[in-house]
Amino acid sequence: MLTTDTEAYDPIGVFFEPRSVAIVGATGDRNKLGWHIVENFLLSYEGELYFINPKGGEIEGHRVYPNLKDVQGEIDLVVIAIPAKFVLGVVEDAVAIGVKAIVIESGGFAEVSEEGRQMQEKIVELAHTKNIRIVGPNCIGILSPSKGVDTIFIPLERVARPGSGNIAMMTQSGALGSAVLDAFTLEGDGRWISRFVSFGNASDVNEYDLLDYFGKDPQTQVILGHLEGFKNGKKFLSRAREIAREKPIVLLKAGRTSLGAKASASHSGSVASNDAVVTALLKQHGVIRVNQFDEMINLAKTLEKQPVPRGRRVGIVTDGGGFAVMASDAVEREGLTLGELSKNTVNSFKAKYPPYYISSNPLDLTGMVTAEELMFGVEQFALDPNIDSIILIIIPSAPQFNVQDFLNLMTDFMVRTKPYNEESASKPILSISVGGEESKIINAKFDKLDIPTFSTVEDAMKMLKYLVEYREFLRREGRN
Repeated sequence: MLTTDTEAYDPIGVFFEPRSVAIVGATGDRNKLGWHIVENFLLSYEGELYFINPKGGEIEGHRVYPNLKDVQGEIDLVVIAIPAKFVLGVVEDAVAIGVKAIVIESGGFAEVSEEGRQMQEKIVELAHTKNIRIVGPNCIGILSPSKGVDTIFIPLERVARPGSGNIAMMTQSGALGSAVLDAFTLEGDGRWISRFVSFGNASDVNEYDLLDYFGKDPQTQVILGHLEGFKNGKKFLSRAREIAREKPIVLLKAGRTSLGAKASASHSGSVASNDAVVTALLKQHGVIRVNQFDEMINLAKTLEKQPVPRGRRVGIVTDGGGFAVMASDAVEREGLTLGELSKNTVNSFKAKYPPYYISSNPLDLTGMVTAEELMFGVEQFALDPNIDSIILIIIPSAPQFNVQDFLNLMTDFMVRTKPYNEESASKPILSISVGGEESKIINAKFDKLDIPTFSTVEDAMKMLKYLVEYREFLRREGRN
């Protein structure tokens, strides 16, 4: 969130919305990392762009300056991608000319040696003399799709870049961050990310700074984090509680075991906290802690696309009896309950369905179901006040089930009916479709309808559990 010329910059927002960027280590050699950063900015950035390399010359028609001090214009953000031994000199130049923020992607600092740690501290102390903030070192930096900011040195053909959306992600691990970007690019239309930060050693800007900024950022509606340790856990949790009242926070916290904690220290120089204490405190402060990478991605897309359920009462609609049993087991395993259908819903099913359909919850419509019958079940569950969320399990191989007819009916319901009825609008719908090509067609359409799709009943039910626990936090905080 940058402000006008007459107002102060947001010290963290400048990383995501810089009006000018200098790349130190810029090169036209396509075999070097500096080229990939240059390419990213040439493709998407619309602000002032300066390339810095002692060799001078030009890159793609842009002048290359031998030194930051040679640049005549004002520089908001400096991206440094050069060997560690040269970084201090560049930071000295950046301080001299009054830049506002620095991303240091170079490795070779606190994560490798005591000498590296001392050099890292000296760099930060120097930058702070002029209130310059630093992301890194030992990171891949920043992605802000709406502003064309992309400091990631990994080639585009190796790590995809999602389009602009509402989910912010912070991570200490560049490798995990890259996997997140790839995963979101493959989800739906690929437009998911508002802000992305790999902050590596967190020498200066850390998880608290980023959480605080994401909480204020109007482009961000869901906050994701992968952390290996906390710089100041008490401060982080206090701010998290405030933000979680308005925006969900999902955290993949590494270092659960003693071996994981040791690996964390060697990877980014951080120290993991006592895990049991961390888990309890995060839940108390409204942060949703997940255990696996896939859970983080699934929960993020569910939170971004669906409402948070009012309670624990689940409704299951399916045309496969075996899956009804599996889903019922998963409901109990996750501490949820099966909603008891209202008399109106039961009567509507008796009037609509043949007697061999199991018209209860789970609603098992058997392999004789038609598209219209399955849709009727979904609609009635959506209107039933005793149901808080819906798990829809589709086996499209039923002989009388026409996939396209069903998708047309579901589209009409999601667009014209569900959002405008107070009862149905409050309920998340999560789907599992089991089968071959027809299941792929269903999932692709559901993505466009903002219905999250899952490969297993267990995955979907775990997402519901997280959503319910978040709702219970909101209630405790007086946010119904």
